[in-house]
Amino acid sequence: MTIRDQINDVLKKYPSLSISSDKGGYILSGEIIMDKSYNDIPLYENYHLKICIPEDFPVHIPAVFDTNDDVPPSFMHFMDDNSFCLGAHCDLRAFLEDQPLLAAFIDEIVMSYLYAVSFFKLYGAMPFGQRSHGIKGMIEAYQERYSTGENYKLLGHFLCIVVGALPYRGHHLCPCGSGKFLRNCHGPKVLHDLRSKYIDDYQRDADFILEELVKMIKRKEQEQIGKDDTSKKLLR
Repeated sequence: MTIRDQINDVLKKYPSLSISSDKGGYILSGEIIMDKSYNDIPLYENYHLKICIPEDFPVHIPAVFDTNDDVPPSFMHFMDDNSFCLGAHCDLRAFLEDQPLLAAFIDEIVMSYLYAVSFFKLYGAMPFGQRSHGIKGMIEAYQERYSTGENYKLLGHFLCIVVGALPYRGHHLCPCGSGKFLRNCHGPKVLHDLRSKYIDDYQRDADFILEELVKMIKRKEQEQIGKDDTSKKLLR
């Protein structure tokens, strides 16, 4: 299905949207109705959006903007260009790998964001929970993706495999200490990312996170040195 076919499907479902061409893709703009329920809480609200769709979708992910100040600044989930922060990049990429259709992206990803906005405006809280902003949120996303918890060294090990700094050896014991082979433990998700046609995306994320993890580990080491020095002084 071509991107134009996909856009036509979206226009049939959301007839209030209009299409225009843009450099490198298309723009869908207009009013869209969010009619969604979560945990038996139905919400209904109109939003005015601009959806910028790259010609090579789903290789590149659409950007979505509020055109009528329907989303309050206090919601805070925006990118630097004021587009919606629809989720961690790895989560969006994984969704599009499973469902590479524009209609599914709008129905699930965009509508979930709008539902969260409406819920926030009514109750002052997030319906699905939320991650931190920026690099901390990226780290949390990959901690969840690779099931590493707060074990930053384990996360770093898997990210080093993703960027190619370490080999993937599924027949070796998993570094988590479970006693299982990597392929029967944490390995499948890491191997999925290694084999993904979007490996460049996962590697960019991994490089960024690894740089931050090194800084975090150094900060912790310095903090520990400071504590040790304090303890020595107290024992004198």
